[in-house]
Amino acid sequence: MVTWVAPGNPFGGPLRVATNDADELRRRGHQVEVVAAQPRRRERGRWASADQGVHGYDAFRMIPGAGFSGLVSPRLLWMVWRRSRTFDVVHVHLARDLVSLPAAAITRLRRTALVVQCHGMIDQSSRRSAAVMDRLLTRRVLEAAGSVFVLTSRERADVEATFPGATMRFVVLPNGVPVVEVSDEVHGAATARVLFCSRLHARKRPVLFARMAVELLAAGIDGEFAMVGADEGEMTAVRDVLGPASAGVELAGAIEPDGVRAELVRCDVLVLPSVDEPFPMIVLEALAVGRPVVVTETCGLAGFVRDNVCGIVVAADDLGALCDAVRRLIDDPHERHRMGAAGRAAVTKHLSMPTVASKLEDRYHAAADAARPTAEIRR
Repeated sequence: MVTWVAPGNPFGGPLRVATNDADELRRRGHQVEVVAAQPRRRERGRWASADQGVHGYDAFRMIPGAGFSGLVSPRLLWMVWRRSRTFDVVHVHLARDLVSLPAAAITRLRRTALVVQCHGMIDQSSRRSAAVMDRLLTRRVLEAAGSVFVLTSRERADVEATFPGATMRFVVLPNGVPVVEVSDEVHGAATARVLFCSRLHARKRPVLFARMAVELLAAGIDGEFAMVGADEGEMTAVRDVLGPASAGVELAGAIEPDGVRAELVRCDVLVLPSVDEPFPMIVLEALAVGRPVVVTETCGLAGFVRDNVCGIVVAADDLGALCDAVRRLIDDPHERHRMGAAGRAAVTKHLSMPTVASKLEDRYHAAADAARPTAEIRR
């Protein structure tokens, strides 16, 4: 279960993780449903959540201005109450909101095995609403879960610091990604294509990408630059930075999840200058198709990129270092190819879907056995 599914996938990585996991588990013979809240019919038009492999349940905004945390879906919660005992395990991709938290609490009330996955969304917060949710629901859900999946040991430490004294069953589980066949030839035309593919949110630093593109275009660097992603407050600032250079930077807007891989295959370098990003799926997806990446030191995948020499890691918010890294990859197609091949090999070995699904199976069976020790676990 994921909080939100909508055109352009504004909820980002958690939905990609859930659908990737579900696809692989189905291939291994399990019966899996993915559910989420969705916009009401008049807001979504002809778009259908089923096209994303998700069963959507209409939601409305209870708390204006609260983003995803202000959404409520009575139909989804009623479904969880009515059907949760027909499942062996309910896996909730957890955030501080009025969809996933109540759904997880209902699951435990119905005595169904529960596992939760935090995705870096359960962290220390100064918001009063977060404190209220934590006191009423979050801590209880985390302590009741058969497994609490975290991406890294750093995320585990963050959750522990947020709930001192709580007893939680942590499991470090990195995100996985499907690995597809790609050409082994040196990729790249005479003009390299540099891609930003993420939400235009301040945390992702799209303005820094735009400043980098302006600097390199002004220096005469022969590159193409593209920004793909839904606007979450930064588009106006991006346009202001680009100014007259906007003709040299493609602003593609939001795309559906199925179009992401095509964008990655089309590019030569993926750049994600975000800060404090726990485990960005777009970086994994780029590496899986053999494209080198440029990320910052605060990215949770910085060590993976550095250790496997599959991209370049730069200091956060350092425009000069970002420009130098991208210029280096634009100028050297053979280095791009070497880094891309190394990234693909590393993802295949360590972060492929079969590897992640095997760990999920183990934790699902353990949670189901603990919740219903005499029940036969359906495969």
